[in-house]
Amino acid sequence: MIGRTVAATTLSATLVFSANAQTPQHPAVQCEITVVETAQGRLIRPVAQAGRAIGGAYQLSVETVGDGGRSQVSQGGDFSLRAGQRHVLGTVSVGGASGAQVSALLVLTWRGGRTQCVQRL
Repeated sequence: MIGRTVAATTLSATLVFSANAQTPQHPAVQCEITVVETAQGRLIRPVAQAGRAIGGAYQLSVETVGDGGRSQVSQGGDFSLRAGQRHVLGTVSVGGASGAQVSALLVLTWRGGRTQCVQRL
């Protein structure tokens, strides 16, 4: 099970964390959304991990709502994983506006299966 992790480096004020509300994970593929806090904003990274060799497709949707309005970014593509492999599928950068609410949805699909993760900040 993918849980909540918090780590901070001493050389920079970077905070890395991961927390997901998700559908029950499939034994073949698990998903996770990690977030790295930087001085410029947030880096959102969709992650897939495979219990066996498998390929499929991913779709990441990120919505930011703040005083400046609303923005939505979508990214997707194919993935191919070896058994036991954990892979970052991409990166989305969102600005660090104070008080902005960010939500991300990651959907992984493959022949015979589907799983998803949600991250709200």
